[in-house]
Amino acid sequence: PILGRAPQLIGQLKRLRTDLAGTDVLTPDVLDKLYFVWLNSILSNPLTHAVNRLSNFAFRWSKIPERFFQAAVDVPVSLATGKRETFFGEVPAMLRGLRAKPSIPIAPGTKMDIYRGYNPFGTGRGAKTIAIPTEMLQREDEISKRLVGQMELYAQVYKESARLGAKGADAKIAEQMILANPSNAIMNRVAKEQLYRTFQDAPSIIGEVALSARHKFKPLRYIIPFVRTPDRIAHAAFIERTPAQLANIGRKWFLWKKIGNDYSQDEFTKDLSLLATSGATAWWAGYQYLKGRITGDAPTNPGERAAFYAQGKKPKFYKGPP
Repeated sequence: PILGRAPQLIGQLKRLRTDLAGTDVLTPDVLDKLYFVWLNSILSNPLTHAVNRLSNFAFRWSKIPERFFQAAVDVPVSLATGKRETFFGEVPAMLRGLRAKPSIPIAPGTKMDIYRGYNPFGTGRGAKTIAIPTEMLQREDEISKRLVGQMELYAQVYKESARLGAKGADAKIAEQMILANPSNAIMNRVAKEQLYRTFQDAPSIIGEVALSARHKFKPLRYIIPFVRTPDRIAHAAFIERTPAQLANIGRKWFLWKKIGNDYSQDEFTKDLSLLATSGATAWWAGYQYLKGRITGDAPTNPGERAAFYAQGKKPKFYKGPP
């Protein structure tokens, strides 16, 4: 009865169970060991780690323009709500965070659906050798989490100071005080951003079903070795940054109005800014394509192909504005 009145706690327990799905951490058998060797073998290609670092880098730095446009969206929204929630000053605050001495804790999470340090072979030298690829992937993500955390911490500190109305020297003092003892709410937002920017946040319903199925039927691990990362990439790329975001915003708005689910101004402006920036980017790319400044593959038809090159065009090329 007590848990029945705490749906958020129940949700957290379910996510914890999902996080551990597919990992028999206490009694690993031969199949678990075989899977662990196979998992490390498919992660042994240096190109895999290069792609992981590049994706983390790109998604981390996309915070800058996305936060700027979120602040821009927050301006008209604040006229209706009577308060500001996102500020332009958060952008330079992020850059200050990158220059500051690292002090932020790393949010626990993984892309591989096995907890940090898991090794069914134990802790010996041979076991550590087998686990080198997965260990490298974890460390790459932790580096990115550290940087994302520093950026977000300083942005949140600026946000709290701005909400207090502090300006000038008073703002600096307020920021130093908040930074010296950040609240649990700030640290929770920082941890959430660390997981989001490394594609390790809570999976969708489809992702949870896939993880549960892998846990119940172990051979599925070889068919779908990764669930969380592709699930989160798909959500970020094909939901949040496409016209489907309109449906996502509508769903959250409906649940807020009809059921009472939390949909804060900060989350609303973030969702709206992602839709606006992705739409503007798509419009710009389409305009550049129509102007012939962005090209795809060269035509296969001989005549069209000759005309293509006669115009000075190159396949898959962007020549910039005139």
